[in-house]
Amino acid sequence: MGDPLGEAELMTFFVEFGNSFTVDFGDIDEAFYDALNRMYRRATEKVLSLPEEQRGKFQGRLEAIMTSSSNIGWGYHDMLCDDYYEAFPEDE
Repeated sequence: MGDPLGEAELMTFFVEFGNSFTVDFGDIDEAFYDALNRMYRRATEKVLSLPEEQRGKFQGRLEAIMTSSSNIGWGYHDMLCDDYYEAFPEDE
């Protein structure tokens, strides 16, 4: 049946690493950001499927990704904001 907590961890780490890479080394390309946006969306969906007591740490990490992406182009930051606030409307 899988490991939803482990999947949420892996998906979130994937986006953290890709986002950090861009922050450290500069703009990449549209395909790179599309892949990160798709994984971010999957990560938020996976986090929302977890029991409520397991969501908090991931929600904080997903918010940190979104916040740190504010100067990244290709519509990347806007998509992260859309996905984050759709998943966690109470933070808006």
